[in-house]
Formats: sequence, structure tokens, C-alpha cells
Amino acid sequence: MNILNAKIIKTTLGFEDHGILTFFIECEFEQGSRQSFGGFRLDGPAKNKDGWKGHAFGIACVRKIIETVGVEKWEDLKGRYLRIKKNGYNEPIEEIANIMEDNWFSCRELSKEYDK
Repeated sequence: MNILNAKIIKTTLGFEDHGILTFFIECEFEQGSRQSFGGFRLDGPAKNKDGWKGHAFGIACVRKIIETVGVEKWEDLKGRYLRIKKNGYNEPIEEIANIMEDNWFSCRELSKEYDK
């Protein structure tokens, strides 16, 4: 597992092309390369098939990202630094952490709590 420092250069919280609510956090590494973290579905169809509804996972995920990076709101993420864990150069970002604290967060691990 590789641990790298990165700067958040762009964030997106909204609908992707299929109408799914999601987020992306674009990170720039010290050597200049970039990679996005995110793409997790934050909502789903309503049980009555009349539109969409939020998921507890979605709000928990957004909250944990804000807390982990150490900001008060989503808009404050841009420009902040964080640490990331990934298995290799072309592999996805597995976890993020505050640049100064050892408090790691994984969307994948959080999703397991809500898949029960």
C-alpha cells in the first residue's frame, strides 16, 4: 500500500450522466499527476418507484469526508491537503486521511456497514 500526499484541486457533488447522485474529489500529487477519489452512489430509487431518495450511506460518506479532511463544509475541501492510500500507480484511491492526523477513511469500508 502506497501513502502519498495530495492537494484537493476540484470537487464535484451532484448528478452524473445517468441521474445518480455522486461525488468526486480531484487530487494532485506532489509530482504533478492527478487522480479522482469517489464515484460512489449516494442515493437510490424510492420504494414506491416515484423518484429517488437519499441513503444513510450517502450522508454518512459526505460527513466522514468533511470530518476527515478537517473542514466545516464541502466547499472548503478545495485547496486542502490530504494523504491517500492506494495499491499502485494505476490503482484507485482506497483511503483518505487528514494531512496531519492519522484518521483514515474508506468509502468502501463504510459501505459495508450499510449493505447489511
